[in-house]
Amino acid sequence: MQRLRLKTTFKDQERANINGVAVLDKGFNQRYRIISARIRSSDYSSVLQILPITINKEPYYAVSGYNLSDEIKYYGLDFSAYTNPGDLAKDRVREEVIKFDVENQQFLEIFSAEELKSHFENLIDDTLYNPRLDTTSMYDENGREITDNFKNQEDSGNQVRANMGKAELFLLYVFIAIVMGLGVIFTRYFLTE
Repeated sequence: MQRLRLKTTFKDQERANINGVAVLDKGFNQRYRIISARIRSSDYSSVLQILPITINKEPYYAVSGYNLSDEIKYYGLDFSAYTNPGDLAKDRVREEVIKFDVENQQFLEIFSAEELKSHFENLIDDTLYNPRLDTTSMYDENGREITDNFKNQEDSGNQVRANMGKAELFLLYVFIAIVMGLGVIFTRYFLTE
């Protein structure tokens, strides 16, 4: 039996700059329960976030767009890479490489980490080492970057960054099996007499 998983994005009702992605699993009772969630705050009024997730033990990136302005026609996935092997800060460069069309003001797209890495390597002429998906950027219809136009003027010291997971499901299943086993034993005992 194949497990049904649902990936969804959400926004905090109380604070406008907090968004996240949740992974839900469909149980035996045909209801979804939260398996994991990643929450991030944004410094921008038009929110584009990269959230790393795992699907079938493979790394993926969920790109979540929320409250995007009509001015934004493209979004970019920006990588940081290194000009020499290693992770020295002086060798780090930022590459604005992969652009995608914005079709809706709110969206969730999931990309394979391997697919993005190979796409990055095909587009870059120079030899760069250890590329990492770093940030997102927003572009207008002429291809000009307009990310800074949507910077929040509020205090950015109120940042939220959290990951949540449900590891105790196995013990819950053991408890359910024990209760069901006791139910079968009691039913046989009382109904056979």
